[in-house]
Amino acid sequence: MKLIELRGGARSNFELAIRFADWCDMCTNDPTWKQVMRAFQVDRATAFRWLAAYRAARKSRDLEKVA
Repeated sequence: MKLIELRGGARSNFELAIRFADWCDMCTNDPTWKQVMRAFQVDRATAFRWLAAYRAARKSRDLEKVA
């Protein structure tokens, strides 16, 4: 079976999501949609969706730490 390489060298959407989350965690400040567009070669709408999903997951993770 031939594997298709996705953005950033990822071989699956799951791997791409993990790479994106790791990249966001490494950023000193919250990444902007423009940074996401440049780093992952996505369009503006995708950058906004990815950031919204990341922020929602991070908020959920931060709430678990408090509880």
